[in-house]
Amino acid sequence: MFSFPSHPLPLNEDYSKEFFPNNIRNGKLTNVQEDQYEGQIRGRTFEAIKSFQSGKTPGLDGIPLEVYYNILFFYILKALLLDCFNYSYRNGSLSGTQQEGLISLLLKQDPDGKYKDPVYLKKTGDPLHFNVVMQKY
Repeated sequence: MFSFPSHPLPLNEDYSKEFFPNNIRNGKLTNVQEDQYEGQIRGRTFEAIKSFQSGKTPGLDGIPLEVYYNILFFYILKALLLDCFNYSYRNGSLSGTQQEGLISLLLKQDPDGKYKDPVYLKKTGDPLHFNVVMQKY
């Protein structure tokens, strides 16, 4: 397992222009844009859950998306998920378990029976949190 850095990586000006070419004037966000892109997460959790492909698990816990799709279950969890996401926002970093990830090694075989270079699959600890944040944009 590995951990991600607890501080955000800096964006240089060229990188930010690539993502926000028409939204930023003079390299600064307006107050309205700041409110739109910053702040606590409110109600986009279910939209983020719906954006995942069926049959997948959005975290290391192994809970499939179909459990999250159950509306009753979702409304029981919604407040807890939002509290967790907003706690991370207020503190500027993810919790320890949210920073964890798995790397799986898959051996690939040639038709002649020899093994090729391995394929690595990385799974981050909390793609659901990432998708909720990205729903803001």
